[in-house]
Amino acid sequence: MFKIINIYFRSRWERFYLKNRWHLILDLSLITILIILGISAVSLYYYRPTLNWSWSETANLSIDFNNPPLKLELQVATSSLQMAEGIILKINYQNDSPTIINQAVIKLMTSDQNYLIGRLEKIGINPEIEIKDQEIIFSALKGGISGEALVRVYFTANNPLERQISWRAKSAYSLGGQLFTETWDLPVLKIFSELSVKVAAYYTSPQGDQLGVGPLPPVLGLPTNYWIFVEAKNQGDFKDFVFSARLPKGVELMSNRSLLAGDFKYATSSRQVIWKIGEIKNQETNYRLSFEIQLTPTKEQLGLTPNLLITPLYYAQDLITDTELSGELNNLTTNLDSDRFNKGQGRVSE
Repeated sequence: MFKIINIYFRSRWERFYLKNRWHLILDLSLITILIILGISAVSLYYYRPTLNWSWSETANLSIDFNNPPLKLELQVATSSLQMAEGIILKINYQNDSPTIINQAVIKLMTSDQNYLIGRLEKIGINPEIEIKDQEIIFSALKGGISGEALVRVYFTANNPLERQISWRAKSAYSLGGQLFTETWDLPVLKIFSELSVKVAAYYTSPQGDQLGVGPLPPVLGLPTNYWIFVEAKNQGDFKDFVFSARLPKGVELMSNRSLLAGDFKYATSSRQVIWKIGEIKNQETNYRLSFEIQLTPTKEQLGLTPNLLITPLYYAQDLITDTELSGELNNLTTNLDSDRFNKGQGRVSE
């Protein structure tokens, strides 16, 4: 093979190259071009790019920028919020274009630093959406598709004294090389105020001071005095707070009491104690009542743990949401469940 090439080259050298060097230059140029073409052909054979047909579709798509192809509608069923439960955001979507819209994003944010968007949870099965941090992502919306997505939104409080949340949403997606954005001011959320009421009976205070008088455990026919403590704690503002309870037969209200806020009354006919407060301000801590009672056990109560306070309940009006909050508490007995020093010392003996 090499011998044949050598003979052919010497023949051309003697006939052409010695007489005119331009023949050599021309042949070398042609050989170089053939090598380059060969390499290019091999490269093109192994390089098979994927054509972006969606780009070709959107390139020829006529888009009215004043009428975005993706219609989004955001709604909440109520403007009142329980912090622990979050709120449900409903998203109605419709792709009016004939092509796929990829990676349409709705980002949720608050308008100030009092509250922040906490976490998002997708409700139900909806393959069109994904959740990432504070973003709702529509990965691929086919042309002409429409539907509804539900997302539960939780918030984080930086300033619990503020009882309203201002928040908004912003959407963004690209189609035909054009970026589309839209912003919504979502309804202001009013946070339900929180109110907890505790009632407890003591013979000895949590600090170890003796409050009660008389035998403990109680003894048949002998009086034993106890103290009842009621405390209201709140987040948010309330009005018209009322706590009421009844003294069972054999229990009498004594004259000693301590009242830090509101009015205290006792109706002898119904044996009902009533504590009223006209206004409870956000996170104040002086809403406490205590009063002394006296139990004289009867024969029917021998071997039992008599009640000291029955049917305790409360209600108040939430000023933020204008709703009523109420609750019913457990009866108090001589078992003194909250008295760490005398718990369980409630059975009447002879």
